[in-house]
Amino acid sequence: MADYNEDIRKYAQGLDQGRILNVFEHIPIQLAKDNKKFQISKVASGARFKEKA
Repeated sequence: MADYNEDIRKYAQGLDQGRILNVFEHIPIQLAKDNKKFQISKVASGARFKEKA
C-alpha cells in the first residue's frame, strides 16, 4: 500500500493529490462493510464523481 501512496504523491499534482489519497484510503474501509459498494459521498461531504473536460 505504501508503494501506491508514493506513486500518487509522485504523479498527482496539488489538491488532486490529497483527494486521490483520501479516496484510496477509504476503499478498503467501505468494501469491508456488508454493502460492498464504494460510495464517494462517504469519503467527503458533498463529494461527487466528476469528469474533467
